[in-house]
Amino acid sequence: MDVKFQYINLKYKIRVQILQDIATSSTHLGKMVEIASQYLTQIDLRGNEFGAVGLGEIGAGLERCGLKLINKKVKGEIPLQTEVYTGSKFVKLQNLDLSNCLIQEDFPTAYKAFGSGIRYCGNLQEINLLGNECAKYLNYLNPSFMLQKQLVKVQLPINADPELEKELVTQLKEHRKKQAEVVKTMKKLAKEAKKAAKLAKKEKKAQMDAAKAAGGEKKGGDADLMTVETVV
Repeated sequence: MDVKFQYINLKYKIRVQILQDIATSSTHLGKMVEIASQYLTQIDLRGNEFGAVGLGEIGAGLERCGLKLINKKVKGEIPLQTEVYTGSKFVKLQNLDLSNCLIQEDFPTAYKAFGSGIRYCGNLQEINLLGNECAKYLNYLNPSFMLQKQLVKVQLPINADPELEKELVTQLKEHRKKQAEVVKTMKKLAKEAKKAAKLAKKEKKAQMDAAKAAGGEKKGGDADLMTVETVV
């Protein structure tokens, strides 16, 4: 794919400008997203006019990435932590900018593919769809936005259906609330675990001191016995 990297920091973010014909590059775009989302927290594709077809390929790329990682377990993760995301935490993508990408076609399969893809992104917090004319197709996207429990911000196109927008905003608030609750609970559990470890360490020391003292008394008793036997 012929692209121009206007800004790239391979640890965190990639900014891509596609130079070749969009129709022939959408598949390659999906492959790039598949690889990048495993390692980068931000993917900025704003201004690339790949339309609904490209959106679908991006979704397919995200899904392929997620499927490769879905069975990989996070070390030390407890069930409570899995309640605030869907997909895999090993998909690193947090922020996806798709503003002004000429997403406007009546292509339900593409919107559904994108929705399916974001459900695999266990770190995805923000999506930007401003500047696109896809407001009337949000009914294909909203279910996935609401199912991705890590997602807390979606910038919708203008003229979005007020009811759909209200429903989404309400659900994203619930995502934030649940995440805050889990963070609070995890801090409490960590505090309790630290306290328990400190207590266990103290008890172990007491036991060792007691054992050491008991050993000393036994040694002293043996010495007294030997002295008595010598006198007799």
